[in-house]
This record gives sequence, structure tokens and C-alpha cells, in this order.
Amino acid sequence: MESSVDVGQREPHLGAHLNDEMYCWELVSFVVNGYVFNVPRNPFALGSEYFATKYLQPQDKGQIALEGVSPCQFRAFLKLMFPIHSTSTTVALSKSEWLTILTLYTLWHFLDLRKLAIQHLDSQMGDPIELVVVGRAEFVPRWVMKGYEALVFKPGPITEEESDLIGDRTAVRLYIIRHTLGDEKGMPGTDVHVNVLLRGRFWEEMDSLEIGDRERKSAETILQEKMEAEEAIRLEMEAARINWFREEEDNARRIREEKERLRLRRIAEEEKRERERVEKERKAAEEEERNRKIVELEKYLDHWQKQLKEDQLLQREFAEKARREDERTAAIRIQHSNQKRRPAQEPVSNTPWLGSWISSRDRDS
Repeated sequence: MESSVDVGQREPHLGAHLNDEMYCWELVSFVVNGYVFNVPRNPFALGSEYFATKYLQPQDKGQIALEGVSPCQFRAFLKLMFPIHSTSTTVALSKSEWLTILTLYTLWHFLDLRKLAIQHLDSQMGDPIELVVVGRAEFVPRWVMKGYEALVFKPGPITEEESDLIGDRTAVRLYIIRHTLGDEKGMPGTDVHVNVLLRGRFWEEMDSLEIGDRERKSAETILQEKMEAEEAIRLEMEAARINWFREEEDNARRIREEKERLRLRRIAEEEKRERERVEKERKAAEEEERNRKIVELEKYLDHWQKQLKEDQLLQREFAEKARREDERTAAIRIQHSNQKRRPAQEPVSNTPWLGSWISSRDRDS
């Protein structure tokens, strides 16, 4: 079986040499502001039909002058196309070099390398003004839109210097959008809402940038981006459908929770009313029992007071009887004492029982 590295190779004739089909490159000389650059011709011819048509005509066998570019810029341009030998598998370029590369690749329609430069710069483009200015110059509409969004949500006002860089008309339009969002009570802040407002104000500019962007993209890239956009739309619709179902589930859950809350609240109110009824009955029973005891106590007190009065009355009667008895006894003793001092005489009394009583008492004594 023939090795893959040998496919397409032919054995040279004796004494003759064949150009290698992959690594025998024709050189081309570019003159940039007095500096000569000798580099392989093939990457330029294959990388950009626009560049090849403009600068690499068959009759142009001599040095080719490139206008509007400095040697430093062209050197950065070549760094990505022809990396200097190193142990690293990636090319280390600064942000300024990537910006220069993007500018020249956009200018000369090197479509794939332009796409690569944009991908590398995506994460490094943070300043809103830079996004707008570079995005306009290099036909990157999403950078311009991103810069506009950042300026819309900027905490402070757009300064005069920023207005000079992006244009007074643009600054006024952004101010109108900021004012519109401010009137809508606290800036809704959804990306879709702001994007709609921005596209409504800048649709002409966005259309022009998108046309320029498509002109600087390969057919494969356009097809890929179309497929990616369709997939993004599909995913967005799927996400919207999922969100709708989630919202429906959340609404159903909230309704169930609300019904359960109302049911528990109703039960709690019924329990509260039952507790209040029981408490009311308990207090009424306690009040009734207290009143009954008060009535019984009052009856007992009345009875006790009557009994006390009766006892006091009896005591007074007994005391009165005792006093009278004591007086009578004292009188009798006095009389008896007087009788002892004089000769005894037969008592004569109109009261027979008194005489008998005195006689019997004397005998007893």
C-alpha cells in the first residue's frame, strides 16, 4: 500500500530536478515605504482573491509596492501568516498587533485570517468607544452594537470627547434611547428590549456594516454563520418553549400554593373561632360558677349573720337572766345575813313558796 506522504510524488529523471508540490514556493517582493519584504507568493494568491487580483497579476514579476501601510504594520501582518520559528504551537501577538492584522486583513479581504483576528480580539475589546470605532472601521457590526449597549447603560453621561469619537448624531440617538429607558421606570434592562431600540435607531448603519461584513467573509463562513444563526434561533425557541413550560409550572405551583395557603388560613381561622368559642364558653361557665358561689356565700353569710344575731340575742338573754339571778341571789344572801343577826322569826309572807324556799335553803346550809 502506498504511503500517504508519497501520494502524488514522481521520481525525477536522471540529472533533472522536480519542484516539490507543497514546499517549493515562488517568492514575491513587496516594497513598503522603502522596505523590501521577500515572502512566499502562494499564501497571498490563495488567501485573498481580492489581493491576488489587485497585486499578483502574471505580468507583475518585479517588486510590488503596497501603499497606505507602514513597514511595522506589514510586519505584524506577516507574523500571523508566516510565524517565526519557536517551540510554541501558538503565535503570541499583542492586542495592538491583532488590531493591525484585523485592519489589513479587512482591507485586503483575507477572509479566514480576518475571522481569526476577530475571534482573538473578542475577549479583549472592552471599551465601548473602541468597540464602536473599530467595529465601524473593520465592519464588525456586533462590536458596534455591543459598544452602543454599553454606552446606553453607562452610569454617567456621554462626554464631549466620546461624542467627538462616535459622532454627535450617534450620541444624540443614544441619549434618546437612554431617556426612553429612563421614562420606563428603572430601565427594563433586557438585552432584547435594548437591542430592538438600538436597531430601530441605527438600522441603516447596521445594514451597511452587515453588508460590508458579508463581503469580507467566505462563502463557507457565511453558510456556517447562517447555520449557527438558525441553530441559535432553534435553541432560543426551544429555550423559550422550556421557559414557557416552566412559567406554566410555576404558575400552577403558585396557584396550588395559594390554594393550600388559603385552605390552611381557613382552617386556622376556624380553629381560632373554635378556640374563641371554647374560651368564651369556659369564661361563661367560670362566671356562672363564680356567681353561684357568690350567691351561696351570700346565703351563708346571711344565715351566719342571722345565727350570730340569734346567738347574740340569746347571750344577752342569758346574761340578763344571769344578772337577775345574781341580783336575786345577792338579795337573798343579804336577807339571810340579816336574819342571822336577829332572832329567828317565823317568816310571815304573803308568798308561801318564798318562805318554803328560804326554809329549805337554810336547812341545806
